[in-house]
Amino acid sequence: MVEKEGFDARRTRPEELFHWLNIPYDCDGDRFFVGDLDLRDKNLSRLPNLRNVVVRGDFDCSYNRLSTLEGSPQEVGGNYDCSRNDLTSLRGAPRKVGGSFNCSDNALTSLRGLPESIGEVGIYANYRPTSRIIADTNPLASLEGLPVAFDELVCDSGDGRTHFTPDKIAEWIGAEKDRIHAGGKRVRAPSRPSR
Repeated sequence: MVEKEGFDARRTRPEELFHWLNIPYDCDGDRFFVGDLDLRDKNLSRLPNLRNVVVRGDFDCSYNRLSTLEGSPQEVGGNYDCSRNDLTSLRGAPRKVGGSFNCSDNALTSLRGLPESIGEVGIYANYRPTSRIIADTNPLASLEGLPVAFDELVCDSGDGRTHFTPDKIAEWIGAEKDRIHAGGKRVRAPSRPSR
């Protein structure tokens, strides 16, 4: 919530938010369409209800105090960035993200709740973005929730304890180690810290 500026996420309707942020939007019945939606560093403890909002570009809610993604738009055509919050779960994340999904620097122990599709062709763009999942600096204990198809996974915990080798990633997604890749790219396993 951004109280000093009069913004209350619990009570703000999408059209009020767009007006407050000076963002042009289209409306079709009860669905709203915007280009990019930048809620970065707004001191939010929760998201406004954006479930009927389709973001054709990028959605950024990083650098807040979010403990949940409830209220997120369900479709994001570009990149989705929820890094540097207080998330312990990805519950409420969009169903579809056309670009990369960045959930680094949170308190996630698994990837349950990741979008059903990341980096799909034709959500809102005529190019193929990279389906990159960035989950650095989280205390991940499991890769549960990791989709089978993605181009790159970055999941170094940053604490020197949790490291996912290609074997471990293969175990979680049910694939053979030499088949852990998509789009011709190999999954990037985290490097071991130097001692």
